[in-house]
Amino acid sequence: MLFQCGSLDSPERNQATRERLTSLGVKNELKVDEGDHHGVWNQPTWVDRYVNDQDAFLKSLGFWSQ
Repeated sequence: MLFQCGSLDSPERNQATRERLTSLGVKNELKVDEGDHHGVWNQPTWVDRYVNDQDAFLKSLGFWSQ
């Protein structure tokens, strides 16, 4: 599971969930974009960046080739 958020969006709020996922053997990552706020991923200028992060994460899981 990929958690994406801005540094102004309280990224630490995901810590307990990430720890639980890890304990269950579920790969997870946290991608924090410095200076960004909640919902920035939904803005046209940020879509490519967030989609690229998601693509890289899915590739790391072997969902499709590099």
